[in-house]
Amino acid sequence: MEQPDKRNIAILLVLYCLTRLPPMLAIPLIQDESLYSIMIEEQLRAPTLIPAFLGHPVSWKPFLFFWAYAPAALWPQVSEAAYRFPSFIFGLGTVVLLYLLLKNSGMSRNVAALSMVLFTSSFLTIYPNSMLLTDSMAFFFITASLWLYSEESLP
Repeated sequence: MEQPDKRNIAILLVLYCLTRLPPMLAIPLIQDESLYSIMIEEQLRAPTLIPAFLGHPVSWKPFLFFWAYAPAALWPQVSEAAYRFPSFIFGLGTVVLLYLLLKNSGMSRNVAALSMVLFTSSFLTIYPNSMLLTDSMAFFFITASLWLYSEESLP
């Protein structure tokens, strides 16, 4: 990767952190997040292929979501931010992959960087990356698959 791309990605990651950390740390668990946190705790106690809520099997979300988010709940001082941390990390990875995908699609560095600044500062991406939702992980996997498909240096 060339130096200007590294600089652009570093700037985007700083912008990402500045826009995601405040809501992630300040807002209590709301709406579906409370249910998901209970389901994550139940997956920690008894991992299954079918997630459970209060001991009853449910099919609201795929089990992979709960398995991927469960290790963060093992932190010694579990708080809302601990449950949300995987969304933050998946979103962080998405920023890098999406920038590279835009470059692979033929965009110039400047257009890709500007597009990513708009993407990173949009509330439509800030909210899911700061909360305990499945959107960040799903978008990360979608973006990763598109980047892998577009990357010519990979066999």
